[in-house]
Amino acid sequence: MGARTRAPRLGKSANRYGTALLELGKREAGTERLQEAAAAYRAALKEGTRDRLPLDWAATQSNLGNALSALGERESGTERLEQAVVAFRAALEEQTRKRAPLDWARTQSNLDATLLTLGWRETGTARLNEAAAASGAAYRAALEERTRERLPLGWAQTQYNLGIALMVLGERESGTALLEEAVATFRATLQEATRERVPLDWAKAQNNLGVALELLSKRDGGTDQLQEAVAACRAALQEWTEERAPLGWAKHGKIWPKRLRIWAGARAGRRRQWSAQHPDHGPVKTPRAGNALETRFRTRNLGTVWPLPVQGDFRDIPQKVIARGADGLR
Repeated sequence: MGARTRAPRLGKSANRYGTALLELGKREAGTERLQEAAAAYRAALKEGTRDRLPLDWAATQSNLGNALSALGERESGTERLEQAVVAFRAALEEQTRKRAPLDWARTQSNLDATLLTLGWRETGTARLNEAAAASGAAYRAALEERTRERLPLGWAQTQYNLGIALMVLGERESGTALLEEAVATFRATLQEATRERVPLDWAKAQNNLGVALELLSKRDGGTDQLQEAVAACRAALQEWTEERAPLGWAKHGKIWPKRLRIWAGARAGRRRQWSAQHPDHGPVKTPRAGNALETRFRTRNLGTVWPLPVQGDFRDIPQKVIARGADGLR
């Protein structure tokens, strides 16, 4: 086999190996698999170069971006996220909307999700607001290609990311229109991302539906949204167990039960009723501990985005692929 023929085959083997590692890494709490996936994608890029197979090269760049973005979400710094942005932008140089519309929509959505996470990491809000506004427009454009009829789960994932962008923007505006749109978008996500098909993604959408409903209830003072928020977050915890989803449980499983206790017994309704009966006293403020819990919760939830799948259908990859991976690269 000639060198020109062997190199692309090695590149594709490394890409498949990286994808297997990435899918396993998403399910585990550590970062070792994700680091190995990034290394495998970089090895694939050395073999499947841009001049030989430009679209394959772009797909590998996009997958590398997914691995780096997943790593960045589990680390406190921004270096991995910045590297992911570079990889996604490199992929989009070849994956244009005209040339590869579905790949363009997928990579563009992942780029915007990563930029949103980067903005959330910064102390100021300027970059976050800019990223949320830009990503909202980009997600709408992506939905023109990733339609529900063509790619139902891809459509659901893009809807979810759009909901995150709308929620970030809505929290910073005085009205309720953007928050109401975010709620509608998360509900649309759940129409395709069902518990039976993608249980952990379903739990993530339920969780952020609960966040959006809680924000909305605070804005208009109603209790119906708060009750729905409780139901949505309790639903998420049915899948986010320590045994089934250690990473999701570590992020949210210890926080939501405390918040549910804060909400229990219609305490908020009783406080509002007391304030109405004693107008001279002014509104009763939430205890300091509750505010601290809110800050902690927001920091760990609103920045969470839903990375779109790697390019290639490798949803249920057996462990034996990992075992064979190193041999396949020789």
